[in-house]
Amino acid sequence: MSTLPGTLLEHYSLRPPLRFFPVGQGMNSQTVGVHTGSGDFLWKRYQPFHAEESIRYEHRLLGWLAKCSLSFAVAPPVATADGDTLWASDDGLYALFPFIPGEPADYTNPRQLENVGAGLAELHGALAGYPTAPRPEMSGFDALGSVHPALPNPQALLPSHLHLPDREPFASLLTWWREEVTTLQAFIDGPFQPLPRQVIHGDYVPSNTLHAGERLIGIVDFEFAGPDVRALDVASGLYFSLRVWKEDDPWPRGEAFARGYLDGFDSGSRPNAVGHSRDRLADSRNQARLTDAERLALPWLMRLRNVVSKIFWLGRSLADGTTEQKILEIGELGSFNRWLAANERRVLALLGE
Repeated sequence: MSTLPGTLLEHYSLRPPLRFFPVGQGMNSQTVGVHTGSGDFLWKRYQPFHAEESIRYEHRLLGWLAKCSLSFAVAPPVATADGDTLWASDDGLYALFPFIPGEPADYTNPRQLENVGAGLAELHGALAGYPTAPRPEMSGFDALGSVHPALPNPQALLPSHLHLPDREPFASLLTWWREEVTTLQAFIDGPFQPLPRQVIHGDYVPSNTLHAGERLIGIVDFEFAGPDVRALDVASGLYFSLRVWKEDDPWPRGEAFARGYLDGFDSGSRPNAVGHSRDRLADSRNQARLTDAERLALPWLMRLRNVVSKIFWLGRSLADGTTEQKILEIGELGSFNRWLAANERRVLALLGE
């Protein structure tokens, strides 16, 4: 990003001086913070696997959400002097976004995890009004063979497909993997199909929410947003709130997230609900409330989310040389499935009877 100062001043209506500051790097893009006389921004470089039309879908969605009078911020892209939200360079596509000066959710703070759940309920209520036309160049969670072009048949994955020797532990891990993908494909072909659909965030995790103290002030990273099964966002938020892999007591975290999702924002006590009527927030919450079929599907959706994520990262690993490590991490999916089988009734009870 060595051309950053000249690029920003030439293509955007920003006032100098410009100073840059580091920000937490996302998994799928490169970003740098920019202090300017016009305010603070994020300058983002998209990775090559982001198709231009898919990025433009994200930008249109963010622009639409920014007009929805949400109780938290989203960051719509800033238009260039030519009116475009993307700037094309020889080394990729870039975009400028307003900087939301919050901190990712603190997993030790129950109120913040409640905010994570409540923010999802409000976001779902808004996204229910967005058109459900497919997002260009992006498949849904039910198209396992389209998650990554390097792995078109994940159900038949062998060590040789990943340039690994057919020996332990790779052989056993991939045997388990093939059984898991086969089982999930049966779920996709059956109970998954009639579940309610709308545009969803697609990567809803507590780290993609921003807080100031006990206030939710922003939701970010809509790179995978698009039409899909609504409860996938709930499954993702719950999975990453529970954090079972920490091997401590996950239930207070899971209960806080679920409580927030079910109850939504309390406009009488939450400072970030100022200006939002109780009735409007209740309407948004009720619109997002899970059906019985969605609640019962949550364990399956958590497993599906994990497998889709693993397919994506296994595909990426073929290019960056981390395939062996990614295969070893499959064991973590098996550990979670065993925990889930032992605790399924309690998990389902988190989101209501």
